[in-house]
Amino acid sequence: VELQSFDDVLEPGHEAIVALGVRLDDPARGALLDRSFVARRPVEGDTPEAVARALGEALSEAVREVGLAVAGALTEPPR
Repeated sequence: VELQSFDDVLEPGHEAIVALGVRLDDPARGALLDRSFVARRPVEGDTPEAVARALGEALSEAVREVGLAVAGALTEPPR
């Protein structure tokens, strides 16, 4: 897993953006997963706490998506 983005973006709207690059390889089947996952959450307020909360929520969502994708890739029958 590569952390591609962990940003507090102000324009066009104030939001937190987290992007994770994921590659999952199997020696017998090759690449099972190779993609990026991006999650965005609005920042509710102008405090550091609001930014941290939005970044945490975006990170949690991105990690959840990664987990679902990895689980799906591991349960797919071999090609």
